[in-house]
Amino acid sequence: MKKIIPSSEISNEVFILDKTLKEIKDTEKKAEDMVNNAHKKAESILAEAKENALKAIELKKHELTAHKEELLAKKKKELEEERAKILRDAQQNLQQTEQNAKKHEKQAIEVLLKTFKAEIKA
Repeated sequence: MKKIIPSSEISNEVFILDKTLKEIKDTEKKAEDMVNNAHKKAESILAEAKENALKAIELKKHELTAHKEELLAKKKKELEEERAKILRDAQQNLQQTEQNAKKHEKQAIEVLLKTFKAEIKA
């Protein structure tokens, strides 16, 4: 024989099952919300990290540009100093050459005068 379960027990069991089902659905909803929040948080962190990385890259770019300009200015100054030295040396060489030319010209004139005087006496 089958045992007949009273309707109050069935109602109580249905109530408990409904309550359990609601708790499961609530837990699923909370879990889904947690996953969505975690996803949003991860997107936010990634966006912030990307922004920080771009700022760091831009800062490094400016530093490198400044360093490059500094090196170029230093090299330009070195080249200008080298050019000035070459010009000074060339000027000194020119003056020395002119002095030597005048000295040789004077010596040549003296030799011509001596030769001329010797010819006149002869």
